[in-house]
Amino acid sequence: MNGNCPSKILQATSVSEFLACIVKSRHTASRKYSLRRFAKALKISPAMLSSILSGNRRLPSACVPALIESASLRAEEQEALLLLCDLVRVRFEPAKRCIQDGLEKLRHSNEMGSS
Repeated sequence: MNGNCPSKILQATSVSEFLACIVKSRHTASRKYSLRRFAKALKISPAMLSSILSGNRRLPSACVPALIESASLRAEEQEALLLLCDLVRVRFEPAKRCIQDGLEKLRHSNEMGSS
């Protein structure tokens, strides 16, 4: 992803944090960038985006491809986003732990690659 937040995006613990990082990096790059514009890229209403960012709603699965495309996410960022989306949808605790382990491995491998 282009912007100031690539390392922090992989540290996100929720979809809302992940999206907030994207919004922050875009706003840093262009002060004119707005939530309304980001919502339009995701093909959702600004109110829905606001609810997702505040953690009150889940990111609809149908928005994930548009998010990946509009944010130009790198492979590991895409994987992190998909794992975070899975994390909120899964109810079975062993499956949640498996997803969390996957996120930790992804973060660790990214840290090792950055060193």
